[in-house]
Amino acid sequence: MEWTLTPEEHDLLVRILEQHHQALLKEIWHTDNRDFKHALQEDEKRLESILDWARQLPVPSSHA
Repeated sequence: MEWTLTPEEHDLLVRILEQHHQALLKEIWHTDNRDFKHALQEDEKRLESILDWARQLPVPSSHA
């Protein structure tokens, strides 16, 4: 699958992923249930990988 994002779409995607990542880290910090915390930590690893990928996406220059 290949996506072509505008610079604005790319910025929005990265911001959304970063916001969710921060929220997930807070949820992990406040979770006491060991199994649930482990599941959240696995999600956080995957999300961090997706975020790294999104940050490295080539974005075409906007020509206005």
